Parts: sequence; structure tokens; C-alpha cells
Amino acid sequence: MNYFDITCPVVEKRWLGFHGMTSYAPSPVLVTHQSPAPLRRRVEVLARYFRREFRYDFVNYSASDGPDCEAWLWTSCAEGRLYATGHAVFWRLHYIDRPGPEWELGSVWHTRSSADVGGSLTCGFAGRLGTHRFGSQRRGVSPCASS
Repeated sequence: MNYFDITCPVVEKRWLGFHGMTSYAPSPVLVTHQSPAPLRRRVEVLARYFRREFRYDFVNYSASDGPDCEAWLWTSCAEGRLYATGHAVFWRLHYIDRPGPEWELGSVWHTRSSADVGGSLTCGFAGRLGTHRFGSQRRGVSPCASS
């Protein structure tokens, strides 16, 4: 294992509020300051990978961030488990010369993933988009076999 190896964290379906759902899990999932703490910590883990890979001075997301920060968490399935494989962080910014706050994209990071021999999901590749306006919120559904 080298410095840039990444192990995607496991996401429990119960954190997503889909207790009875066994074959599908939503992706991406909106993560707010009111989301379960373990889910917010998964986003923070991915934000730390982003910071390390791009050599930023700070982590762009913290599990303790308040209502002015939201994230979308992408998930993928392997071997019947759900893994966090990417995130997008949005900040509500207040400008002096504009009426009301605006949501802006802080960063996006997603992996190309594959299951390794040990059973954990390993990831490599990340991307950054910079700051863009956030438009409509769309939710998809991705298959995930139950164990």
C-alpha cells in the first residue's frame, strides 16, 4: 500500500433511511448537517483523500460543518456492500453585491473503482471542477445486491 492508495468507506443503508430496501440504494445522496454522523464522516474521509491528492492546505468538508455546507455522496456496490466512492461539496455563500445567499460548488471528487482481492473497494483517480453554480437536484438509483 502506498501513500495514494485509497480504501472507499462502507456506507450502511440504514444511514440513508432505506431500511427495507435491499436491492437498490440512492446515489447520489444528499448529506446535510442533519444527516447521521457516520454518513457525514464518510464524506469527510473522501474530502481528506481529495485534499491529499491535490495538496490542498485544508479539508473542504468537515462532519461538523453547519447548515451552510451540503454534500452529495456517490455510492457504488461491490460484493453486496455499499461504498462511498465520490462526493460534491456545496457552500452557501453570502455576497455583499447580490441579494440573498447562493449555493456554489466547492469541489467534486469521484473514483474509478474496482473490488480488490481482499474484498474492500479500492479507488484511484480524482477530479476537480472548480466553482460553478448548482442547478436542479436530480437523484438516480443504482443497483446494489444485498448480502
